[in-house]
Amino acid sequence: MSDKDKNNNFQWPAYSANSSPKKNKPAFSEFIPFLKSFSKGREPATRSFRYLARLIEADFQHKENGTSIVLTSPEQLQFTTDALLMLGFSLQKELDGKVLIIDSTLRDDGISTRLGNKNHPGFIELLENNPSQLDRYTVETALSNIKLLPSGKLSDNPTFNVNRGKLKQLLEVSIEKYDYVLMEQGSILKDTRYLMANEFVDVSFILVRENSTLLSSHDDFKKLFNNYQISNFRVILIALK
Repeated sequence: MSDKDKNNNFQWPAYSANSSPKKNKPAFSEFIPFLKSFSKGREPATRSFRYLARLIEADFQHKENGTSIVLTSPEQLQFTTDALLMLGFSLQKELDGKVLIIDSTLRDDGISTRLGNKNHPGFIELLENNPSQLDRYTVETALSNIKLLPSGKLSDNPTFNVNRGKLKQLLEVSIEKYDYVLMEQGSILKDTRYLMANEFVDVSFILVRENSTLLSSHDDFKKLFNNYQISNFRVILIALK
């Protein structure tokens, strides 16, 4: 991948996904009306997210196994979750791929909570045991070919330390089973435990919000990645109302 490709910014039109799932409903259920309109082309974000999906496909078409992507941002975690939902849906619909979403935020306000799977065994328990047991911890969603690996029982592991070897194994197992693996993280600037995953994935997406994210935050991200010799990252510019 060329340096020019690594530095591309992709402008995404405005979208919103502000529904909050109710208890005991399947993952993604609250987003079905929104995503259905999105898939039919009535939602303006459709062109840009589908285009991004095609760019991902083109960049990693040489791979025999699936593609792993980290999504992180200096913005609030809800912003990352919104983008993750849209990208995951686009990868499945546009490329007909099997998608796994991993909540590796180590927080209780990530995509697991958004989709009604707070404190469901997942990422933490898997890394405490055997990453090869991935299927045991993933949960179905209301959309076919998209599964979720919840964050896990955070109340039992408030200061959970990620095991480097097991995290690498988890990603290896994931890309054998899925075409696209999307990992949600909080801000690396606030929790450097996330950096370990960035070393093992194919690419890291730094999500910046138009007219909101400070340039200094962007620079801090790039400096941190450079310090840890993580070179395969892209800055994704998103416009949100």
